[in-house]
Amino acid sequence: MCSIDGPEDVIIKPSATSQYIPSKSDFNLTCSASSSPSATFTWFHDEQELKATGQVLTLKVIEEQGFGKNIGDYKCVAQNAKTKRAVPSAPVRFSVM
Repeated sequence: MCSIDGPEDVIIKPSATSQYIPSKSDFNLTCSASSSPSATFTWFHDEQELKATGQVLTLKVIEEQGFGKNIGDYKCVAQNAKTKRAVPSAPVRFSVM
């Protein structure tokens, strides 16, 4: 019997810890969560959903969708397909220069 729980410990990690990220740089956000089965991830900028899925959100995707010009909060929401539970990460705040 396998246990179904989570997501727990939803953590977002920026690849750099600056409030100002150079445009077109090799920057990304990585989201992780403890979940069984594995969580799926949705990304948000100031409560607006981004067209991106998966554990990693790249700066290229952020810029292609017209975000990043103004300082804002980015977060990921991890969801467990079985429990339907969705848990947001703490936000990461930055703008793209």
